[in-house]
Amino acid sequence: MSDQVQERDAYRQRDQREYYAHKHLFWGLALIAAGAIFLSDRLGLLEIDIAVLWHWWPALIALSGLSDIVFARRASQVIKGGFYILLAIWLYACLEHLWGWTFRGTWPIILIAYGASMLLRGSFNLSQDNHQEPLK
Repeated sequence: MSDQVQERDAYRQRDQREYYAHKHLFWGLALIAAGAIFLSDRLGLLEIDIAVLWHWWPALIALSGLSDIVFARRASQVIKGGFYILLAIWLYACLEHLWGWTFRGTWPIILIAYGASMLLRGSFNLSQDNHQEPLK
């Protein structure tokens, strides 16, 4: 292999390690915070209505998408993050019956959104992260 190819591969590997390190830091802190809140509830320090929290679980998916976008090193990671945010909005809208949406009546929206994300990745040749240049 030429020196340029080896240097580019080393840069990509370092770039991916940084991306996953940021994501692990984010999710580690999020899990610690959630655990502390639930432990406080079990110890009687806080009163949390779990039934109310249940309707907010799509926020975890939205946070995952947001972290993908914030810590993105590649355009495909931004597209994936955007899809997760749209998925979370759809789930929340169905759970709360916003705009009259139900899972049964609106599930094709997810097929359309996922198909659109695949088209975006394909049109920009982003299907394989190894062949993309990092975001600046």
